[in-house]
Formats: sequence, C-alpha cells, structure tokens
Amino acid sequence: MGNNTGERRPQKRMSPCHKYSFPLAMMLASSAPWSVIWTVILSFESIFIRFIVLFLLIFQEAWFMASKVRDFFLGLSAENIYFCAET
Repeated sequence: MGNNTGERRPQKRMSPCHKYSFPLAMMLASSAPWSVIWTVILSFESIFIRFIVLFLLIFQEAWFMASKVRDFFLGLSAENIYFCAET
C-alpha cells in the first residue's frame, strides 16, 4: 500500500560539490557536437551572418557557464567548503 497520509518526504539536499563537479563537462555533454555546429554555421552564405551566429553561440555558452559558476559560489557555505576539502 502506498503512503496516502499526505506527508512529504524530506528531500536530500545536494552538496554544491556534487551538483557542480564538472560544469564544463556538463556543458559540453549538453551541447550539440561541434561537427553539427560548424555545418550549421558554414551553411550561411554571408560571412557576416556566420560571425554573428558564432558570436551568439559563444556568448550563450559563456553566459551559461557564468550562471553555473555564480550558483556554485552562492551555494557554498562553511560546512560545504569543509566537505569539499574532505572529498
């Protein structure tokens, strides 16, 4: 029988060390393969459009990384820093 009392289970809080261990690896795994990206960029005839698309792609990736780094540092506290040093 299921638990129908309406209680919520306490959720485990993820340590920022485990949540953001490898933001770069997570970013690269989530983005499209570079061969696909270059094919799309080179499909535009105008070199001006190619540069705009490439700039927007790089800017988007940098913005994503900056937000992950910011979240990592905002999530740190004294016990988490100690935990990171221990593992």
